[in-house]
Amino acid sequence: MLSRIAESLFWIGRYVERSDDTARLLDVHLQILLEDPWAEVDLACRSLLSVMDRPNPPQDVAIGRVEVLDVLAYDRFSPSSIAGALVAARENARRAREVISTELWESLNATWNQLPSHMRPARPHDYFTWVRERAAVVAGIIDATISRDDTWAFLVLGRSIERADMTARLLTTRALAGTGGPAGRRCCARAARTRRSCARTAGSRPTSVRQASCCSTGCSRGRSCTRSTRPTRASRRSSRWSTGPASTTPAGTSAWCGPTSSTGR
Repeated sequence: MLSRIAESLFWIGRYVERSDDTARLLDVHLQILLEDPWAEVDLACRSLLSVMDRPNPPQDVAIGRVEVLDVLAYDRFSPSSIAGALVAARENARRAREVISTELWESLNATWNQLPSHMRPARPHDYFTWVRERAAVVAGIIDATISRDDTWAFLVLGRSIERADMTARLLTTRALAGTGGPAGRRCCARAARTRRSCARTAGSRPTSVRQASCCSTGCSRGRSCTRSTRPTRASRRSSRWSTGPASTTPAGTSAWCGPTSSTGR
């Protein structure tokens, strides 16, 4: 097999998989922006563009779903977008026409011909659904009509590498997004209440390193932080018979959250 044919087959698999994965990623991203009233649209769109290796506009320019769709969905001249990937897949199939099956060529050529009529619909979800259906048709034709030789191997190799790359980008997008929505707001509010409660109990200063860490992070032990300086039942009994000077830390309590022995429960 000639190297140019192998390269074209490799990029057919990559471009078809890229269009499918990008459509899925954008569909979920736009749905989250619509359903989450706490989402920061500009920050989320900039993070998505950076993950997809697309240049970000200046900071004084607002970015929304329209700009993201123009760059990642409808740009026919960029192979990083959905439309550009489908156009590039058809062009590579034309170069490797002599080794691919007739069904595969007709599927990619029909997708290229139908692309203008499906771009910029009233609902972007319809466009993403059509792209996923065409990618599934191409994947089925590759597995059903091509012999398990070098042609099939290079097609599957490109598809597998692109799938691994898009999986890494998906995980990066989730890491940059962090915890958003109502759950994230509730966590932030709970952390703020914990810090205020710890400050009131300990005189605006945490009494220990462990309590300070709980106050700063607002973790689940923050509530027990506020109770850590309260004397336990065992310490109250022992303080009745104690004749020595009072200690700064009551007996039966520890420097961290909660009692240290079973007698203090």
